[in-house]
Amino acid sequence: MKKVLIVGGGAAGLNLALRLEAQGRDYLLLEKSDRWGGRLGGELGFDLGFQVLQTNYPMVQEMVDLSSLSLRPFISGAYCWDGQGFRAYLNPLKSQNLLDALPHFPLGLKDLWALAAWYLRTRFPLDPLKPSRVSTEAYLAGWALSETFEQRFLRPFFQGIFLSKDLHLSKTHFLFYLQQFLDGSAAIPQGGMQALVDQWLQGIPPHKRQLKAEVQSFGEGVLTLSSGESLAYDDLVLASDAYATAQLLGISLDASSFKSCQSFYFKVKGNRTNALPMLHLLPEGNELLHFYFLQDLDPSAPNLLSCTSLNMDLSAKEASDALNKFLPALRFDLERQVKVERALPVPGKFQGLSHAAQEKNVWLCGDYLLYPSLNAAMTAAKQVAELI
Repeated sequence: MKKVLIVGGGAAGLNLALRLEAQGRDYLLLEKSDRWGGRLGGELGFDLGFQVLQTNYPMVQEMVDLSSLSLRPFISGAYCWDGQGFRAYLNPLKSQNLLDALPHFPLGLKDLWALAAWYLRTRFPLDPLKPSRVSTEAYLAGWALSETFEQRFLRPFFQGIFLSKDLHLSKTHFLFYLQQFLDGSAAIPQGGMQALVDQWLQGIPPHKRQLKAEVQSFGEGVLTLSSGESLAYDDLVLASDAYATAQLLGISLDASSFKSCQSFYFKVKGNRTNALPMLHLLPEGNELLHFYFLQDLDPSAPNLLSCTSLNMDLSAKEASDALNKFLPALRFDLERQVKVERALPVPGKFQGLSHAAQEKNVWLCGDYLLYPSLNAAMTAAKQVAELI
């Protein structure tokens, strides 16, 4: 039986190991750090940057036992700043009573027409692996949406998903993500995203996974760790993130190949009434993209606020000041600050990795090969498992 070595214990590597385990294959999963999960990890309220689990992702439906995660779902919609306060924008396409949602969601006729058209389009299959060449930016421009709907809700919401002020991803991905929000929920496990990692690890025997296993070199069917240990392989899969994979292959990547962000976690002091579990979106020109109160999602959780910024130089004091512009009655004490370098890969930037991998006769596995998302990382694992 062929021996498979998997380098990288993030979502792609873990899912590839699970699939090989189900096939009864001989494999070993190697992770450089002292923990599994890559970007996934942490506890509720302190994940490695703001992350949610899309329950309707096809790969999540296939590879995750959602019922055991004690999910804390967000309501479909968001709080948007109207100049005086935050107004609840409930998703009219998902509200149990459309009439309840519309008073909170001031839409023009063209907005309603666009929503109806997008809803109908998402009733049919969308293949994110075959993206349109039309960007989301260009696609939205063609609908003549109202400034209120586009600038207060739609654009800030998807800027948080794409981690970019310009909505550069394909319109196919916009519609695919919209489909996930309509047909499923965005949720956080009670144990944080680490609960998802822990669930996957239960399906991978301990003797088939190894932490603190840094790769020093590989080739000719032998991989050498920095500890000096040599491992023979028939197939080698690099399932680490794009940056780490490039280092292993001796390739340099431009900074424009990734989107970065940072998250601040503040302890909240002051009186406030728990609201609906939704993101608070901030208008254009602010240093922060969005924030949410953890207790809105889970009343038993610590009194924390999580906020996200695309400005990697933003200080905690500046983030706190930005929040106080909208929430002057509250005080924020920093609990944790997390900078997520290379949070999302930019599609189309990694052809050099594929060429180098072919020359070295190794497999690649990761979302950067497809499109940036957990679903794509898991899809890449499925593809590799079927090929090797």
